[in-house]
Amino acid sequence: MSDERGVTTLKTKIPVAEMFGFNSALKSATGGQGFFWLIDIMYEPLPKELEQKVIKQIKERKGIKAEE
Repeated sequence: MSDERGVTTLKTKIPVAEMFGFNSALKSATGGQGFFWLIDIMYEPLPKELEQKVIKQIKERKGIKAEE
């Protein structure tokens, strides 16, 4: 994070799934003054410890019954 002349810049990695609605949340939190851009986009595999959780969330969202 850096702050220069009243502008705060954050550099971070965010999963694509977490980006949905981010622009609206940012505008709300900053009174419409915040903005973002994406650079250095890269692919990284989902960590194994999160894999089953994400699969379950996707199946629930799509209405797919869990395997028994």
